[in-house]
Amino acid sequence: RALAIAVAPAVLLGSWIVFARAHGLIDSYARGGTPFVWSTGTLASIARQASYHAYYLPWLAVLAPLAFAKRWKRAALPLLVAAGSIAYILFFYMHPDANRDLWIAVSAERVLLTPLAALAVAAAAASE
Repeated sequence: RALAIAVAPAVLLGSWIVFARAHGLIDSYARGGTPFVWSTGTLASIARQASYHAYYLPWLAVLAPLAFAKRWKRAALPLLVAAGSIAYILFFYMHPDANRDLWIAVSAERVLLTPLAALAVAAAAASE
C-alpha cells in the first residue's frame, strides 16, 4: 500500500528532474558538489525570515499545542517531515552561493512554510 502511494510523487519528482536537466535548471540541485560552510550569518538570515514579520507567532501557534500533546506516536511522521525539511533547507542555504543573502530573502519564507505546515499537522495529530 505504501509503495502504491509513493508511485505518483516519485513519478512527478522524476519528471521534474528530467525537465530541469533538459532545460539547464539542474544546477540548483548540485549543491552537494560544493563545500558545506556552517555560517551563523546564514542562520541569522533564515531566522529573520522565519519570523514572517509577525514576531514568530505562526511558529508559536503550532508549537504551543505540541507542548501539551498526549499522542506523540500519531505526530511522529509529520515531525519527521518537519525535521527533514528543515535539514534540507539548511543543507541548501549552507552551501556557498554568490547571492546567498538575496536567495534567502526571496525564498526562505516560502520554503519554511513546509516545516511550519508539517508542525501544524503534528500538533493536530498529537492533540486528538
